[in-house]
Amino acid sequence: MKFLMLQAGFVLASLSISSGPNPSAPSKTVEKDDASSLREVKTISVEHVHISAEKSYEAVTKAFLEQLGKLDSTEFRQSLAKKDAEATRAKLERMKGSSGFMLFEAQEHGKLLHLVGQDKQAVQYVIGNPLFAVEMTRFDLRASLYAPLRVLIYSSEGKTHIEFDRPSSLFGQFHSAKIDRISKGLDQKLEDLISASIR
Repeated sequence: MKFLMLQAGFVLASLSISSGPNPSAPSKTVEKDDASSLREVKTISVEHVHISAEKSYEAVTKAFLEQLGKLDSTEFRQSLAKKDAEATRAKLERMKGSSGFMLFEAQEHGKLLHLVGQDKQAVQYVIGNPLFAVEMTRFDLRASLYAPLRVLIYSSEGKTHIEFDRPSSLFGQFHSAKIDRISKGLDQKLEDLISASIR
């Protein structure tokens, strides 16, 4: 099994994201959309991780899912509506898996390719834990843009590939020591989850 770090840049909706160290002074522009709104566009740095493994796609995804709990969104919403923080925390603790994460959603991108005559194995997993998220959003609501996390697992050229953006590099743009502490913990939890999946 081998570990690879890929460096890539892309531009989407006027926001450029590139790999590499965090810039000391990220560029930022402010544009006036109309008389009542302003648009701020800034460049951030994101560490993108690509891991390739010899272990089969089926075995990796099985091991990955076995470490995840499952978010019961209906039960979660109902509990939030009651505004009983202690009861909601208890429910979320029961929903998490051994990794500390739970599965929010699985996007079947491989199956979607059947629409264009291709047959691939590829699933994007949306994973996280609302208890981790709230420990960051309590300090900056913008952190909710990146919680939950996304992990892509796919098969290509006889190997299984796992790709994700390192959490601490996503949340680092908010320049909060308290958020950084949580996000670095997420880095380790995600690495542990993936390492156990490809072992």
